[in-house]
Amino acid sequence: MMYCQKQRRDAFTLIELLVVIAIIGILMALLLPAVQRARERARQNQCANNLKQIGIALQAYASTHRVFPPGAIMPDDFGPGYSCDTPYCTINRGRAGNMGASWLVQLLPMLDQENVYNAWNASLPIRSPQNATVITQHIQVFLCPSDTGSYELFVAPFEDTNDRTPMAKGNYAANFGATGWNFDILFVQRRPYTYGPFGQNFGASPDLISRNDGTTNTIAAAEIRRAFSGFGSADVRGVWSIGVMGASAFAGRMDEPNDPDNASTPGQLKPNDPSPDLIPYCAAGDRRGLPCLEVPNENPLKFPHPRSMDQIAKSRQGAAPRSMHSNGVNVLMCDGSVRFMSDQINIGLYHALLTIKNKEPVDDF
Repeated sequence: MMYCQKQRRDAFTLIELLVVIAIIGILMALLLPAVQRARERARQNQCANNLKQIGIALQAYASTHRVFPPGAIMPDDFGPGYSCDTPYCTINRGRAGNMGASWLVQLLPMLDQENVYNAWNASLPIRSPQNATVITQHIQVFLCPSDTGSYELFVAPFEDTNDRTPMAKGNYAANFGATGWNFDILFVQRRPYTYGPFGQNFGASPDLISRNDGTTNTIAAAEIRRAFSGFGSADVRGVWSIGVMGASAFAGRMDEPNDPDNASTPGQLKPNDPSPDLIPYCAAGDRRGLPCLEVPNENPLKFPHPRSMDQIAKSRQGAAPRSMHSNGVNVLMCDGSVRFMSDQINIGLYHALLTIKNKEPVDDF
């Protein structure tokens, strides 16, 4: 009797292999977005935790000094009638303008950065070469991991090539109020109802905010984005050590009916607003969701000198909070809490959250 021996198969057929690969591909396509969302959620939480640490530092500073730190330190001798005899004297210029440190520099000791803080020479402009140890530091608590890209240092254009001290960037800015700067509060009679908790040579008292709008209803700081990848070295946004609009400060640019600049400058700015930030030093246009217009009278090559500050045209500077998160930004309130603000927030509510003494009723957001 003859028996048929059944052959044993040792491998998949091509069709079976293709089916398995297709199934794996489908599973990966289903799982990958969930993994990416989980990773971004973790990054967003880290960005919020950074703001919480900054909030704790703000409260510690306020408990000692009874006020928040000044948003930017400016010398007292600036004012109407001041004259400058160099081409680098505009207010936000820093070196010849003699600008001091931002609010974040003043918080360094409360953020376990005593060594960096101790290297700061407060008697010199923050951008002086002697302060290079401070301003070139990439401080981790100032960096949001969602804002990926190279850590490109900012180098101010138009200055003496021997005096271009690079400056590191971060992702958090102080609230300078509901209206845009007309350079700064030292030169312009701004309406008190537009004030934020920070300004040049100004930091509000938490007690004052509590008696008016309330610390839970007032934004102290928010996320901003760093400019990088080829054009960031000429874009000031994110520079944490200097109190320049768009660098470590933002403002709402609320329209003022009697302001003649309304006809020639962009309007109100909400979180992640498609309208351009109006700031000194930027690569004009919209690169990777970072629209901007450079303040024209910040370019000393376009203006004769000497000149007085009375002759410098107003610019109504302003910048929006910006982030890489979906649909909004993290904001730090004056009571130290951190909340997520939608890009679609009502503009009136947003302005109310930027001011400190209007006593407006504020809805949840």
